[in-house]
Amino acid sequence: MILPEDYISHPVRSLQTMLHVLSTIFPALLNVNPDGIYGESTKKAVAAFQRFAHLPATGIAETETWNALAGCYLRHAPSVLPPEPLRIVLQPGQTIAPGERNLHVYLVQAMLQALGQCYANASPPAVTGVLDAPTQRAVRSLQALFGHEQTGAMDHRFWAYLARLYTLSAGDGAQSASSASPAASYLL
Repeated sequence: MILPEDYISHPVRSLQTMLHVLSTIFPALLNVNPDGIYGESTKKAVAAFQRFAHLPATGIAETETWNALAGCYLRHAPSVLPPEPLRIVLQPGQTIAPGERNLHVYLVQAMLQALGQCYANASPPAVTGVLDAPTQRAVRSLQALFGHEQTGAMDHRFWAYLARLYTLSAGDGAQSASSASPAASYLL
């Protein structure tokens, strides 16, 4: 599916795409083809949205209508659009040190919790957002497994390894966790 941000510098297509997506959620809205032409069908779709949003139904997408449409799209489109892949990468040279509080540590700890469901010998830490002693032990265990210095700190190499191990063990969402690679159980 094409998203409004795919049409940077093409505001009519962005408008039409938002109207198109919202029409799949709200039957009162009219579907419009994102063709980039502000023709009669777009004018009718804008007027239908304006009525829906309790704005004057002029069919003209002035600033108030655009802002209302964009706000409605941002609130509701995630319920029908395909999910975005999570692309978190620790940069070379970036390290999360022992004792540090970092939002990414929540994800690491959650992945370690999930891996604890896959491997009997895993000792997952609590999810705290802090690279605390139990998390450091789990990190050192994985660092030893893939032959790296056992610092207990998280860097980009550790993150890449953990993300791959998680996907191998738990799946990528396209498959159920129970159908993830059986070979993964031999890694830990």
